[in-house]
Amino acid sequence: MATYTPGGDAANWLETVYPAELDVLCYERAVGYPLARKLPRPGETITIPRFDNLSSVVISETLTPDLTYTSNTETKFTASARTRVTPMQVSMPTLVRMALDPEDEFRTAIEKSIVSGIDSDFFSLAGSLTTNIVGDPLSDLDFPTLAEAHSKLVIGAKEFFEPGGTSKAVCVVAGTQDDALISIDKITNAQIRGDRMNPIVSGWVATAFGVDFYESTNIQVSAGQANNIMFVPRFGGVGFNQDPTIIDQEFQIWARFICWVDYVFGTIRDQYAVQVRSIGT
Repeated sequence: MATYTPGGDAANWLETVYPAELDVLCYERAVGYPLARKLPRPGETITIPRFDNLSSVVISETLTPDLTYTSNTETKFTASARTRVTPMQVSMPTLVRMALDPEDEFRTAIEKSIVSGIDSDFFSLAGSLTTNIVGDPLSDLDFPTLAEAHSKLVIGAKEFFEPGGTSKAVCVVAGTQDDALISIDKITNAQIRGDRMNPIVSGWVATAFGVDFYESTNIQVSAGQANNIMFVPRFGGVGFNQDPTIIDQEFQIWARFICWVDYVFGTIRDQYAVQVRSIGT
């Protein structure tokens, strides 16, 4: 039988128990760069020759022996390599006191950190777009803005974007604009009605107007402006010298985990994307 001593602390009778499972803070999933063009292993830099449109001419029925030839201007896409790393360490006494080995949780967390960083880099390209820009940095997203972006992408991407066909586009909006997106009547009505592609039980319309919609906190927000983006996958590319890789190290009484990646990213065709501005909060 326990004995209570006057002036003692009842909390000292209780055993401290920790659950075996760690509670890891959430990371943002990558939705942008996995959809982009996959570039080959780049080395230090990668250069892609770009062949621009050819022009046809109308000729008379009376042919002359010679045609007039023109040269096509070749431009290039060039991107430099970037290395990203997420290091962490935990004391070995902490590891041995835990009921379950937490190392898998640590490895998963730092890999998610790396992947989220790559996605943020890819979405930062939206801030540099110059050909197609729509929206108001002081307002929420609305249907006219998305419709205008859709129209510009149809014109810019041509054969690579076929609404209703197999060549789809992607629109990724900032997480803070999720409420604005699902408040748009044209989307809300489809969500309530449901269809074969978007049954009502899903609670989310993934595809509308030939565009797959996503939200992400990795979208670039600068000076209160969210640079949402609508694009076809050929708009930009990502290439890896080194896929996300985890290194385990033991240093004195510490266990260290290092995840690193070496990659390039960049805009290949500016006209294949639309910067959809909105308020970032």
